[in-house]
Amino acid sequence: MIYKKIDNKCTKAVVDNSKYLDMKLENSKNALILHNVNIEHRGENVTIDHILISRMGIEILKSKNFENREIDIGGDSALIIDNQHYSNPLEIVKKEKAILESFLEEKLTFSSNKYWFVESRIRIDATVVFGADSNIINEKLPIGFDRIEDYLSHREERISKMSKLNAFKVLASMLSAKMIKEIASLLSVYSIETVYSNEDIDSKELIAS
Repeated sequence: MIYKKIDNKCTKAVVDNSKYLDMKLENSKNALILHNVNIEHRGENVTIDHILISRMGIEILKSKNFENREIDIGGDSALIIDNQHYSNPLEIVKKEKAILESFLEEKLTFSSNKYWFVESRIRIDATVVFGADSNIINEKLPIGFDRIEDYLSHREERISKMSKLNAFKVLASMLSAKMIKEIASLLSVYSIETVYSNEDIDSKELIAS
C-alpha cells in the first residue's frame, strides 16, 4: 500500500496543545515544558513540537489535529483519514528522539560522565497527541498515541502501574532538579516559542532533588 505523507501544516494543533499543556503544568513542581524546539545536529534538522522534562526523563510530543475529519489509527499505526491512508507519524518522532538523544549526549555537562550516560541513559519517550477537535474512531488508541485531554492523566497512570523491574530501570536514570533545569536551559535556547527564560528556569521550584 502507498501511503501519503502528512504535511507539516499542523500549526493550530501545536498552538492549541501548547496552551493546554501550559495551563495544566503552569504550577507543576514536577516538570518543565518547552514548545517548538528546533535542533540542528550533525547535519540533521528537526523541530520538536513539545518536550516535557521531569524526574522520570524526557517525553517528546508530536501534535496532530484534523478538524471535521474522521481518523482511524490502523494496526500498523498509519493514519486513515477520511478513508485515505497516511504514513505512520510515530516514525517522525522516532527520528526526533534519536537526534535529541545524540544532541543531549554531546551537549550536556553532566552527561560528560560517559559511564553515567551509557549505563543510566536519560529515558526519552515519544507520543503523538491529537487535539481536542480530532474525531478519532478508535475505542482504544494504540501505544504511542493519545488525546491531549487524556495524555497527562494516562501518563500518571502508567507511572503508578509501573512494574518493579521497569521502576528499577527508571530509578537508575531519574533526573535531579538540577539536571531537569540544565536540560531545560539548554533546549530553551532552541525554542521558537520561549516559555521560560533562564531566570525563570533557575527560579522554578521543583520537588526533585
